[in-house]
Amino acid sequence: MRNNGWLWKKLTRTGLCITALTRALALPLASCGNRPRPPAHSLAPSDPAETITDSLGRSIGIPEKIESAVIFSTAAYTMLRVLGVEHTITGAGEHVVTRIKGMGGHGGIENFGLWNNPSVEKLITARPDLVIAYGTFTPVETMKQLEAANITVAFFDLYMPRRMDGEMLALGRLYRKEAKAQEYADFLNSYKRLIAERTERIPLAARARVYWEGYSDFSTVSNAAQSAGELIADAACVNIASHLSAPYPKVSGEWILEANPDIIIKNSAAAAGIAGQEIHTRFFAQKEYERLGRRAGWQNLRALKNKKFLILASEIAVTPEGSAAGALIIAKTAYPERFADIDPLAVYEEIRRRFLRAEGPAGVLVHPWEYP
Repeated sequence: MRNNGWLWKKLTRTGLCITALTRALALPLASCGNRPRPPAHSLAPSDPAETITDSLGRSIGIPEKIESAVIFSTAAYTMLRVLGVEHTITGAGEHVVTRIKGMGGHGGIENFGLWNNPSVEKLITARPDLVIAYGTFTPVETMKQLEAANITVAFFDLYMPRRMDGEMLALGRLYRKEAKAQEYADFLNSYKRLIAERTERIPLAARARVYWEGYSDFSTVSNAAQSAGELIADAACVNIASHLSAPYPKVSGEWILEANPDIIIKNSAAAAGIAGQEIHTRFFAQKEYERLGRRAGWQNLRALKNKKFLILASEIAVTPEGSAAGALIIAKTAYPERFADIDPLAVYEEIRRRFLRAEGPAGVLVHPWEYP
């Protein structure tokens, strides 16, 4: 009885952590009001201690083992590599298949369509043990169809820095690899703390002001998006679009000229073929850099004059890896004297070798990059 009591206390503490995480994840989604809340789904409802909470606040039962998984998130793929369970992946979304090949992953991965429009029929036929998808963007009807077929769906966004710790640990627990997930989270957080410690004395008025441009021209992010804005803040900088009401607003060229940011970051998706793990020439990044630089008035912007205009690959932007390496790139660009001893790309290379077990060159992840 004593041993059982000790175990119950331990599980209770774990349950409290997961409950707290559920509330933290659920609040922002509940406030949006434009997305129906999906029903809870659990493989093991009889034991509440054997569940995790996904990015939509849904309770997911932890199976004894996962032998087949289909994933639609590149960030989820890298996390499965961290956990050492990428061998369970039997299918993936189109972009994930490309990433798997680019990172030297195992072959034979079936393509199940786009991340925001997966092939439901193929998934129901394949009947994987688990489907991992983006919670924010996956159509609700798709989720309902899969769960009606008794296929477990877990949503992990892994692009909002404030939520990443909880999501990484929950995914680790789903695969019963909590220790590996915790080790990775601790490594990433060590660099977040380093940035905070080295910049804590910089007053808000003196912090570098950043214009972040998304995949499409003149698209940016406000603080409502909970993504790049948080990454910019973690780098001790200020997002010039933070006050805008729309999560992903479109701005004008005149608006950028008037704001005259200290740093400009163009986020490039791997599918664009400009920068990323699979791109091993700077030719395309340079062409994009020159195209953007020819915008009316941009040569007069402070960021271009001071050579603080960067193209950043999505892999090290709003991803778990980016929460450390991407934040360091922004912080070092903003305050090079405070991070003279830190090489952000070396940090990313350590992530690749130590946690992702990737081989070969990393590809073009930031352009240009003149810091040692």
